[in-house]
Amino acid sequence: YKTTVGFAEVKLVTDSDNSYLIAKDPIRLGRFSKNAINHSNLDACLSVQSTGHIITFYLTKLMSDGLYVMMELVTLTTPSSLSNLTQ
Repeated sequence: YKTTVGFAEVKLVTDSDNSYLIAKDPIRLGRFSKNAINHSNLDACLSVQSTGHIITFYLTKLMSDGLYVMMELVTLTTPSSLSNLTQ
């Protein structure tokens, strides 16, 4: 494939207390998505941030010339073990 349509940033559970690293991820994802939209002439770009058991999906879209909007689509919390699967 020649076109990038998405990006992901993944952090371990042990990094979930580091607010600086977690806050930096959406900024990086937004910048990567903006560059992919420009380079590949895309309408939008999907990105994912995963920190431990929390997964957040974002969509970055070019709304008009020079105006990009990055919106949070959904945040999911995955079970930490099989015993937590039914909770």
